[in-house]
Amino acid sequence: LPISVNGENVKFAFVGINDYGNNLFIDNIRIGRKPATDINVKEVRPLPEPYLVNVPISVQVKLEWGGTATPPQTVNATYKIDSAPASQNDGQNQNFNTFWFGNPPTATITFAIPYTPATVGEKAIYVRSFYSLDSLSQNDIGSKSIIVTKKISSFPYSENFEIEQSGWNKGTFTGTNSWRLGKPNKDLMTSAHSGIKCWVTKLNGEYNDLENSYVLSPIFDFSNWTEPPILSFFHNYQIEGGYDGATLEYSTDGTNYYSLGTYEDSTANHWYDVEDSVAYIGSASWGYSSSDYDDSENGWIQSAYRLDGFEGASNVRFRFRFGSDDSNGDEGWAIDDIRIAAPSEISGMKF
Repeated sequence: LPISVNGENVKFAFVGINDYGNNLFIDNIRIGRKPATDINVKEVRPLPEPYLVNVPISVQVKLEWGGTATPPQTVNATYKIDSAPASQNDGQNQNFNTFWFGNPPTATITFAIPYTPATVGEKAIYVRSFYSLDSLSQNDIGSKSIIVTKKISSFPYSENFEIEQSGWNKGTFTGTNSWRLGKPNKDLMTSAHSGIKCWVTKLNGEYNDLENSYVLSPIFDFSNWTEPPILSFFHNYQIEGGYDGATLEYSTDGTNYYSLGTYEDSTANHWYDVEDSVAYIGSASWGYSSSDYDDSENGWIQSAYRLDGFEGASNVRFRFRFGSDDSNGDEGWAIDDIRIAAPSEISGMKF
């Protein structure tokens, strides 16, 4: 605290200024003297992205010295997957020579033995520092959650989501995520398109208000393609049209995502039916009801897109993105039976 903050009647106020849908949470407030010795696990940095199954991930850690004494020249630390290390030997342990820079002093350490995930899905990497003279233990543990996926280079590709280890994962930008993998049990959405499971915004009831979320694909490698692949999928949607919406995005670098196609796109089948942007979706989208289509099967329709220009791309991902405003929700969006193949291998679609 600045020197000007003194006296016997000091008060603090947490002021939150936000748009609707955002919240301010406050916890673990501590006021006291700066300790003589303290190592803070400031940041856990798994490298490099994307995180792939059976590919080593380097575990890098940023430490911060919060004490008044001189920082130590050696530090011991342990990392463990999905739970915090209870002791030095509860995980991958290593002694490090530390070089501190800046104010407050920080040091970067990298474990010699990387983490190699054996399965896809969400993982948490926990790191704990072990310094015998550390006088503040509350900040000795840091963590980082990552999504491990896989790279697909064998085609045709088909995914019906009956097996958990598909490499598809959900994510959230803002709000509460509705996406679930399982059997829908709603008034209109009563089953997957095939099998038992599909991705759907809640298995029961309506999707959440003020939601900006997605389901993210594995990585697709089209290096050996000489013609545009066809992306096909079945989906069922009951959405407050004109206000809430669903769209499909793509990335070729793992960072920047763009809307795939346009309103009633001529290179696609059953593509976006809402032209104007809606909640959190700044482009055309699907909205209202898929049951309105003449060829709908219990609300399920097949959409397909010709991926012009994707041949030769080696790092392609797709993101099924959903957005809702603050009222009048509906049953939402369900996705099943995704297929990527040559035009001749996609049934029921004309290109």
